[in-house]
Amino acid sequence: MRPIVVWGLVFAAVCATAQGLETAGMALQFQRMAWAQGAWWQLLTAQWVHLGWGHWLGNVLAFVVLWGALRSSLSVRSLLVVHAGGLVGVAAVLLWDAQCQYYAGSSGALHGVWAGGAALLLLRGPRSWGAACGVLLVLKLLLPWWFGGALPDPGFPVYHPAHWAGALGGLATALALAGVSPQSPRRSQQGH
Repeated sequence: MRPIVVWGLVFAAVCATAQGLETAGMALQFQRMAWAQGAWWQLLTAQWVHLGWGHWLGNVLAFVVLWGALRSSLSVRSLLVVHAGGLVGVAAVLLWDAQCQYYAGSSGALHGVWAGGAALLLLRGPRSWGAACGVLLVLKLLLPWWFGGALPDPGFPVYHPAHWAGALGGLATALALAGVSPQSPRRSQQGH
């Protein structure tokens, strides 16, 4: 339990520092106009700063729950790598979606941890826990569409494409980390 708390505190501190810098006037949230004028760093810094302290707390709690659920079966390195994949996935959707004018929050990249962790568990075991994590993730991603926006308002706007993009980034990173490809030696050996 202690390592989970330590990693949670590290995550909370990084996000709180970003939040403090944003409050002090640093332009860390993604603002499409500022990004178009050269604020390239916002693609990554926006994923550490939040829309308020309640938003920050929710993401810190989500990090601790995910880290706690996955860390017993996966290495710190694996979790950090799939988190990085989630960060890249969110940055990609921010670049691609011209309709997104601003973004702040860690939830997209956390979906990368969730998806990547579930995939690694399915590939490396325990598979039942990986399947459960995967099913829960799919349900979580589909809820906004099933309820047509009738979900409780968290008090800040939620950019759902970042959740999908983060999950896809984490999944792709997990598959690369595990060495899974259509022509991988592991698959060709299994077929013989």
